[in-house]
Amino acid sequence: MKDIGTIANRLVELCRACEFDTAIDELYSDEIVSDEPTGTPLQHIEGISGVRGKTAHFNQNFKVDSIIVSDPLVTENAFSIKMTLDCTHKEAGKVHMEEICVYEVLNGKIAHEHFFYTPHATA
Repeated sequence: MKDIGTIANRLVELCRACEFDTAIDELYSDEIVSDEPTGTPLQHIEGISGVRGKTAHFNQNFKVDSIIVSDPLVTENAFSIKMTLDCTHKEAGKVHMEEICVYEVLNGKIAHEHFFYTPHATA
């Protein structure tokens, strides 16, 4: 079983490379729960197939122009990162996003992700 620091650092590495699908395949529990801010289209997702669908939705609508991912802050069973993205939305143009991402790890896999940001009309 991987320790939480290893999981956190691997997620940061993959996010910095925009390898979001690989992160899901390697690090996420099949029972993952994903929460976005209230009012977003994909506010609450349960299960790995739902998270894969959410990521596909993002990839279909956004092109990541640049991404900055902080080093993780790690506790006993959770970690957080700050993610800053400059993207091009296929319909709305340039979008700047900043978010705090919090991940809970159970049994060596990411079991819950929670994103904190101000939703854009295009999110």
